[in-house]
Amino acid sequence: MKNAGSTIISLIVVAAIVGGGTYYVVNTKISAQKNDFSNQVGDLKSKLSSLEANTNKVANDLKSQQNSSGSTATSDTAASTGSTAAAPTPTQASTATPSSATPPKTTDWKSFSSSRYAYTVKYPKDWTYKDITGGSSMNATGFYPQTAKETFPFSVVIEKSNLDYSIAQIKKAYAQDYSYKDKSTAEVNSTAFTVLNFSGKTSAATAPQVYLATKDDLVYHFAINNSNDANVNAILSEIAKTFQFSK
Repeated sequence: MKNAGSTIISLIVVAAIVGGGTYYVVNTKISAQKNDFSNQVGDLKSKLSSLEANTNKVANDLKSQQNSSGSTATSDTAASTGSTAAAPTPTQASTATPSSATPPKTTDWKSFSSSRYAYTVKYPKDWTYKDITGGSSMNATGFYPQTAKETFPFSVVIEKSNLDYSIAQIKKAYAQDYSYKDKSTAEVNSTAFTVLNFSGKTSAATAPQVYLATKDDLVYHFAINNSNDANVNAILSEIAKTFQFSK
């Protein structure tokens, strides 16, 4: 009986040990599964936060683009420099574009007249002009603000030529900085002009135009070199409107 009791006690001890080991293994496995689940939850939360951040960024970018496109300012259209091989291309201004152009006051403008070539043009009182005749031109006059150090945003050129040849020469003169866009027509003080339109290779705001007309076997072309300043462009546009033949 004593041996049987010892055997029973031994079996109980062994069962306890085995049972405890089994519990330890099972508990350890459950704990590992809990940790793995917690890690998966944390990873999902992190991905969700990243997705929300990206969604907010896209929404903000779209809103910013909509605001930007809705507030883009436009500037008045003017014309380019009339320089061909005969007259140098004026240097463009580099001032910032204001939100809108201030209409120029033209009541106190000066008047330039050429009795030899029978035309007149008006320009602001704080502008001046200079003879820039060169090359094959019979006459070329550049108009510019007194503070602009002889850059010529507006010029008038007269050549002994024909319209097609002058157009070809003007396209060639502007080819380095501008792309020829198209040709249109305009009437300025009862005179019909052919208008050459260009697009800027670096800035659309500075794209020039050139107006050409023939009279007495001569080609007259006045040109406006747009700047990045809408107020200057408004002045150039008004100067262009004043050009007229005096007889």
